[in-house]
Amino acid sequence: MITRTALKEKIRKKVFITTLIISVFTSFCFSTGGATITLNGAPITDPSVLLPVLISVLHLISCAMAIVISLGTIPTEYERNTHHLVLVRNVSVSRYHVGLSMANLIASLIAHVILFAGTFAFVIAKGQTNLLPNLFATCLYSGLSVSLVSLMASVLSIRLPKMAAGMICTVVMLAGAAYFFLDLLRSMMTGIVGTILNVVLQIIPNLYQIEKGAESFVNGGRFEWHAMWKALLYCYIFMMGILLIKRKEQ
Repeated sequence: MITRTALKEKIRKKVFITTLIISVFTSFCFSTGGATITLNGAPITDPSVLLPVLISVLHLISCAMAIVISLGTIPTEYERNTHHLVLVRNVSVSRYHVGLSMANLIASLIAHVILFAGTFAFVIAKGQTNLLPNLFATCLYSGLSVSLVSLMASVLSIRLPKMAAGMICTVVMLAGAAYFFLDLLRSMMTGIVGTILNVVLQIIPNLYQIEKGAESFVNGGRFEWHAMWKALLYCYIFMMGILLIKRKEQ
């Protein structure tokens, strides 16, 4: 009931229509050559090259959308004082937060699927329909990043102000997407900077590895199973946080 009501609220806010517009625009750019890659001044139009780039772009947009979708749900309920209407029905605070977080998660995954619909349109437009099965599995796999980011935004929004939670989520998402480059930088650094980078890399989720696994699989490679299990572990930790952390009444 809580999850369904929160989902209806997101539909009323036209979140998915906005997502569809982004998906159509992105796939249109790649399909028509508006976002082609150039090498030594020559455009690259090979779908096997463009598709991983499109997946990478949509992966990052999906994670950003998950933050936007998930960040304000719980705080808004408390700001409106609508949470009292639920809690007086003998619904525990933990159950209430879980219900709202599940609405965030489902909405984020729906937005992710809508965004990835652009890749299906791209593949069909390029006549590469043989890639559709792998592309479907890739969409599910990259949804791990979306789930992780959505749950992180939900748990942080329970106690932190929206702006602070949003900034933390954005920094973690961008750092996770740039994990490979941060790891490369860490290997070149010594002393306190290298130590700090090492600690940071131990904490943040490796979204880069999930993204690269998705890009590789669509062209016949393999999934990064280690990244998958690590992402699921983060999801579990964030779910425990949603269950255990309580919001202080103002």
